[in-house]
Amino acid sequence: RLLASRLPPMTPDCFEPSDSLPPSRYVLLVSGTMSPPHVGHVRLGLSAAAALRADGHSVDAICFLPVHDNYLCNKVAAKCSSGASGADLLAFPMCDRCLLLAFPMC
Repeated sequence: RLLASRLPPMTPDCFEPSDSLPPSRYVLLVSGTMSPPHVGHVRLGLSAAAALRADGHSVDAICFLPVHDNYLCNKVAAKCSSGASGADLLAFPMCDRCLLLAFPMC
């Protein structure tokens, strides 16, 4: 509460991109369950990189960060308790998700 009282009020224009930012270098981090990793994850990273490059920035790398197995187990347990079954409960362990991300996708 105290912090919120010290923040400036939010206005619609505070979410507008600024043209005054100098060109910068970025490393993009794409996080998610990635169980399994798929071409949509790759497209997300490439799309973000393209948008930054279009604004004059450079992108040195795109890193994919699958969440820890504990998070994934909790997510599957929640789906299970809500009545999901079959493919909705499929979960790859982190070591497998990392191996899948190590190879280029076609």
